[in-house]
Formats: sequence, C-alpha cells, structure tokens
Amino acid sequence: MAKISVVLFKSKLLKNGEHPIMLRVTVGNKMKHFSMDMSTNPKQWDEKEARFIADKRINPDLVSEVINEDGSIKKHIISYKSKNAALNTRQVLADEILKKFTDSKTDWTFSMFADEFAKKLTRNNFAEYIDARIKYYKENKRTKYGISFQELKHKIALYDKKVDAKYIQDIDRSWVQGFIDYCTKQSNKPNTISIYLRGLRVLLNNAISEGIGSKESYPFSDKYGSTGGIKISDYRTETRKRYIPVDYLTKLKNKKFDNLRLERAKHLFLFSFYCYGINWTDMAKLTKKNQDQTVTETGHVKDVLIYKRSKTKKSYSIAITPEILSELTWFRVNTLLYKDYLLPIITEDVVNDKLVEHIKSKRRRFSEALKDIATELEFPQAFADLSSYFARHSFAMALRQKGLNIDVIQTALGHSSPTTTKTYLASFDNDFMEEQT
Repeated sequence: MAKISVVLFKSKLLKNGEHPIMLRVTVGNKMKHFSMDMSTNPKQWDEKEARFIADKRINPDLVSEVINEDGSIKKHIISYKSKNAALNTRQVLADEILKKFTDSKTDWTFSMFADEFAKKLTRNNFAEYIDARIKYYKENKRTKYGISFQELKHKIALYDKKVDAKYIQDIDRSWVQGFIDYCTKQSNKPNTISIYLRGLRVLLNNAISEGIGSKESYPFSDKYGSTGGIKISDYRTETRKRYIPVDYLTKLKNKKFDNLRLERAKHLFLFSFYCYGINWTDMAKLTKKNQDQTVTETGHVKDVLIYKRSKTKKSYSIAITPEILSELTWFRVNTLLYKDYLLPIITEDVVNDKLVEHIKSKRRRFSEALKDIATELEFPQAFADLSSYFARHSFAMALRQKGLNIDVIQTALGHSSPTTTKTYLASFDNDFMEEQT
C-alpha cells in the first residue's frame, strides 16, 4: 500500500538558504521524493503538521508586484494560508494519481508517478490557465473566442475574489453551483448563464485532455463517471426566432424619421434585409473593395458585393439590386463614411480586439435605436424588442412566405446545415399551423 506525505528535505540546501519541500511516496520498503516547487527554512516549518507555521509573525505575507499590459500594477500577496492551500492541493493531486493507478490496476513505477505528478503541477492555477487560453486565441487570430473567455474571467473574478489562488481542481460542482447562484442573483438570464457554463466546460475539458485537469472534480454531467453533475441544458431556454411580417416591414420602409439616428438605423436594417440578412459584423467590414462585377450565363454584366462570412469563412456574392444600390447611395449622401467603408459603422482606425469591441459597441447603439423605432411605429409586443438579428430572420421568413424550399433558403443564408435553417423557420411554421387550425 502506497503512502503519501509532505516533508521538509533538510539534507538538501538550496542557493536561497532554504530547504526544498518534497512529496514523499513510500511503497513497502521503497521511498522516493518529488519536487513540489516550494521551499522554506526549519524555523517557518511545522514538522508535526507538515505545513507552514500558522503565524504571520513567523511567516509574514510576501508581496510581489506585476505590471499589466495596460501599465497598471497588480499586487500579488502570498500568505502562509495560500502556501498551505497549495500544499494541500498538491497532496490531493498525488492521492488522485495513486487512486487512478489502483482503480485501473496499473502496475506503476516511480517514474510513471513522476510523469503524472509533473503534468498535474503544470499550469494548474485556474486563473493562469484562463489567461493561457485567452493568449492562445489571440495569437491564433481567434479574437472572438479570446474576448468570450476574457468576459468569463471578469465574471468569475466578481464571483470569487480569491480566484487567483484557485487551482483547476478547485473548480468542482460546489464552486460551479455557487457561480450559478451568483449569476442568478445578478439577474443574468438563463441563456447568459448557459454561455458562461459552456465556457467553463470547454476550459475544464481542455485541461483534462492536457493531463492537468481532474476527472474526479469535474462538475458537469456524468462524462467522466461521476453522477449528479450539473446539466448545462437546465440553464438554457429555447429562444424563439423573431421576425417582422411583411406588412410591418413595409411600414418601417415607408416611414421617414425626423431623427437622423433613427433614420440611419432604419436604412442599416433594410440594407441587411436586402443583402440576404447579412450579419452585423460582416456588413460593418464592407468596403469599396467588396464591390465587383461578374458576368452572368447569358452574358450580362452585373454589379455584386463579394465578401467572406466571418462565422464560416465562406465567400458569398450578392447581386447589387436597385434596393441595395439605393441604400448605399443614401449612406454616401447622408452620413460621414470612414475611409473606404460602405456603411457608417466602423468610424475609427482600430484592429483586432479593439475592432471587435468597436463593432459590438455600434451594434448595441443600433439595437437601442431599433427599439425606439418599434416604439414610435407602435409595433406589437411580439417584435418590439428589435435587434440586428431581426433583419436576418425576417429575410428567411419572407423567402418562406414566397414558397421557396429550405435548400434555397439555406443557400441564401449561408447555413452549413439545413437544421439551422429549420430553426430559423420554426416560428413561421408554427404561426402558419395556428392560422390554419
């Protein structure tokens, strides 16, 4: 039977004048010591408890300063409590490794234990692991994902003020349930909580696949053998896809607003609708370079908008109809366009993360203006909460009402799967059935 213990290895003196704290693994009459990346001197060590002496006069706090990317200074305080907590975690990790070997009836060696223990110690601080993922996404030009995890990290920091001292293995069912309760008290909607939980799940699954996470403390579902895990589906409500019926679209189109803010929002909405429901990010990035000409099979030359969809990276070509041309002309005459952009969305010279935030900020303002439009036009409650998504859904419904089949609508929307298209059309089909019955 293997035995795990923590010892101050006094027979070895480090350059800093301290002795290393080691993990001792004993099997029968064989014994091996493993580094725990920590050290101290005998005066600060409690031999009986095998931990740092719980006295600030003997083990005062260590304060270090780190300069952030924005130039601000963040202080890290390391107390005897945090160091003892780290030792506790490391000992638990060692116990988990031995349990894993025992349960799988593995004829293990000290070398095998060393490899597993080294993996467990690598990058197992939870906050640091999130930072590593954010850095990975930024370096690989996956800015959207990086921002999502940045937002998740911010939310977690509000919930757990001591998250910097947490290890990946500490993110267990109890911790996650507390996070859910916190989000609920903050009036976060179920779908928002679901997004946070999915982000957490991605982090923990990645950590486990990298050999530094813990299957035993995994909080979600029953994926790794545990029972009673948290089900993310319980926190995700079905969002009904809203659209504007043609009669109300016509009312919106024909209304001329005295307020330029509302008039501009109206034209942006119509432009998206005419362009097959092009999403906000893609239309924001359109420039004169996206305008081109093609020749049809009958030999006619036509003007088109060619762009690559941000979400799928697929290229699309949209014929510049009289309606689209009319909208482009309106923006050119009535708004101040920045550089070569076709629409008044991007108005600053920003790139990467700042560009993403800039576009999101403009979308929030756009959605606010649309809600004001719905109020002024006295739209029914069913679509009073207008947003940029309504143009895309409305375009899909307009095609459906014309009797076009799902394959055609799927191609127009750029969906990779007909399942997504069917989800868009679910509201129309339900309304149609209700009218017929």
